[in-house]
Amino acid sequence: MDKTAFIVNLYDSPFFWERSSLINALVAALSPDEACILLDTSFRQSFDLRRSILRKIASDMARGFLAVHRSIVRELLEGFESLPYRKKNACSHALGVMFPSLPHDLRSEVLRFLLESRYVIARRKAYALMQDDWDPEYGSLLEEVWNRHKDLKAAHLIVDQLSYRQVVYRMDALHSVLLEAGFAHLSRLYIRLGAPDPEIVERLADIDGITYAYVCAKIDRRIPDSQALAIFEASKFDERIGLLIWSYGQLGLWTVLENIARRVDDIEDTWVTNARER
Repeated sequence: MDKTAFIVNLYDSPFFWERSSLINALVAALSPDEACILLDTSFRQSFDLRRSILRKIASDMARGFLAVHRSIVRELLEGFESLPYRKKNACSHALGVMFPSLPHDLRSEVLRFLLESRYVIARRKAYALMQDDWDPEYGSLLEEVWNRHKDLKAAHLIVDQLSYRQVVYRMDALHSVLLEAGFAHLSRLYIRLGAPDPEIVERLADIDGITYAYVCAKIDRRIPDSQALAIFEASKFDERIGLLIWSYGQLGLWTVLENIARRVDDIEDTWVTNARER
């Protein structure tokens, strides 16, 4: 019985003593060719066995990238479209595990393949790979996919990685996508833009006071006491009120916080009453 068949048969047998350690050790003892043969590119293997095989292949690639490695990557790329949707996710993950150990030309090919996919699960994997190890060469690819899909993760990357000028140029579209995802996402845009241009943050004041105060705290932009109290009054029963109070602390708004602290009993009574009525 060859080694790959031995591992498959052992894995399918009902034993428990040091099961994981023994399977992982046997996979680690395979040659690079054998490890690639063992990987089922139709993704019918269990997750834990596949994870062990992928780690072995990635480790072998890092030691020395061979023709068999290029072949397995090519097999994954060519088989992607024919896979059921859930297995496309597994294929994207497999490419992601191998990605850091690929030569430059193949990294570029895999990244473009994932980014150009009509499946968002593949594009999300590409965004994660780009975020983990950003290269300025990715900028043009990112702009292309943003223009086509306006994905949330692409928005995050643009805000985090592209130049200030490039972010400002896309500000309205970024604002729309990030706002739809939630105020926590929107704050990233204004922290990035507000640090060099604090006036741009004022756009937030009429959209959401808590997010506005948080961004001001992150970029150290002072809020007048009267405005801070008005935001508190409008937001005091918001579930994010703790974030607003934290922001006021970071901004050193002692008088505002003291005012709030002196009213905690009344605020709490009103909060309890409102909760009972719901």
